[in-house]
Amino acid sequence: MPFTVIRPTKPPPDPRKVMAEAQTIMEGFGADLQRAMAKYPPQAAAAAPRYERRRAGRTAKGRIRYRRVQVGGYKRTRTLARSWHFKTEVGGNRIVTTVATDGTAPYAVYVEGPRDTKPGQSRLMQSRGWQSVAIEGEKQWKKAVRKLSAMMKGLS
Repeated sequence: MPFTVIRPTKPPPDPRKVMAEAQTIMEGFGADLQRAMAKYPPQAAAAAPRYERRRAGRTAKGRIRYRRVQVGGYKRTRTLARSWHFKTEVGGNRIVTTVATDGTAPYAVYVEGPRDTKPGQSRLMQSRGWQSVAIEGEKQWKKAVRKLSAMMKGLS
């Protein structure tokens, strides 16, 4: 029985380059999810801050001085948006990307947490248009999987 040598048509890919490209895709996944979770839904008209002009005394020349004062509503501080962070760790043949809040907004789990766990996203926040981290994470993960599979197909 004769034996024939099978030779690959292309040289095998460099594992370091493959891991570096996969790490880039995973860091993109973390950044995209962080960016998505930092978005706020539109503020309800009744909750938007309103301002009035009020007298604030007189100038040195005797003219009336006015100042702008917030009355009603609330001003968004963006604390929840700033609390989202991600990190990507590479070890051996594993790449782990973690997206989480840093603790500056302890209410984050009730506003943007997963809907199917306790504690999780409250129905009130869901009705006001806040996204859930589980649903948004699934959307972003599907995009990352498509990029990873396209990268792997390009190797063969």
